[in-house]
Amino acid sequence: MRNSEHLAIGFGFSYGLLYLAKKVGLNIDSATALLLIGGSLLGSVLPDIDHEEGLLGRFIPFLSEFLKEKSITHSIVFALIVPLSLSFIEIPLGIGAFIGILSHISFDIMTPNDTGVGLLYPFKKKKYFKNTVS
Repeated sequence: MRNSEHLAIGFGFSYGLLYLAKKVGLNIDSATALLLIGGSLLGSVLPDIDHEEGLLGRFIPFLSEFLKEKSITHSIVFALIVPLSLSFIEIPLGIGAFIGILSHISFDIMTPNDTGVGLLYPFKKKKYFKNTVS
C-alpha cells in the first residue's frame, strides 16, 4: 500500500475511536486528541521504515539494508514494543501508535499481490497474506 493510504487509514481509525469515545460520554481534551491522532499517523507509516520507499524509510535509507522487509517492523512484537515505549512519553501517543501500527499491518496483510507480512517474526519466519500463509 502507498504511504498516503496508510496515513488515511490510520487517521480514520483514530478519528473513529475519538468519535466513539465522545458518543459514550468520554470527555477527551484537544491535546489528548492531537496526541492520539499524531501517534496514529506516526504508527501508520512507521512499519515501512524498513523500506527505502516508505515515508520514514526515505530519511533513514540505510535501515533497509539491515532490516528484512516486512519482518520485525510488521510483527506483533513491533506493534507492542513501539507503542509501549511511546507511552512513557505520553499515553495517548502510545495508544495512537498502536492503532496506526495495527492498521498498517492489517491492511498490508489484505493487500493483493503483496510479499506478505512477518506477523509472528522473530518467532516464526512465515509470511502472512490474505487467506494464506507461506
